[in-house]
Amino acid sequence: MRTDKKVAAALWTAAFALGGAAQAPAADTVPAAIQAAQDAYAGGNYSAAAEQLRDALQELRVEFARRALPEELPGFTAAAPELVPMRVPGFAESGGPLPVKATRSYTREGGKVDVELIVGRGPQRDNPFLRLLQQKNMIQGQASSGESEVAFGTGKATVKTLTESGAIQIEADAGKMASLKLTCSGCKDSAEAQGLLKSFNPALLAQSF
Repeated sequence: MRTDKKVAAALWTAAFALGGAAQAPAADTVPAAIQAAQDAYAGGNYSAAAEQLRDALQELRVEFARRALPEELPGFTAAAPELVPMRVPGFAESGGPLPVKATRSYTREGGKVDVELIVGRGPQRDNPFLRLLQQKNMIQGQASSGESEVAFGTGKATVKTLTESGAIQIEADAGKMASLKLTCSGCKDSAEAQGLLKSFNPALLAQSF
């Protein structure tokens, strides 16, 4: 097999690992990004191929985040997801894909669930900008009570009640490269919020990159 075919095969395998072409939503741009990289490589334009490969990896991360957010939560109506690459110092210079912040809201009469998923958080531990941002968020964060831990896949999730709003918030480590936060306003108790967490696939989230 020619080397260019091996490159294409590896990228297509990564794309299909997210669920297969038959399940791909209309907005899926991963195949086109992979094809652009393959075309540049086949034409001998290696710098363009490298750039297209980076674009393909970024699109793949965005698509991964999209699919990791459930299409529905029991009893709630889902809004369209918002997926935004996080432009923070240190990531673009590394040559790899930027982290992606994915958010989605689910509503029902008298209740709302806000979900935030960050994919690609690994280098944050060594990024001073993100450490300062994290400290700022901790200072500005809402007070909470009744903190407990529950199982989430092979890891754990922290469940707490936000003192001011009374909302139930669950924060889960979703593998080494992703974090998940679910905030339920109008949940009758933490057990209901924990039930909503079952709509998320920890095995899929563990594949985050």
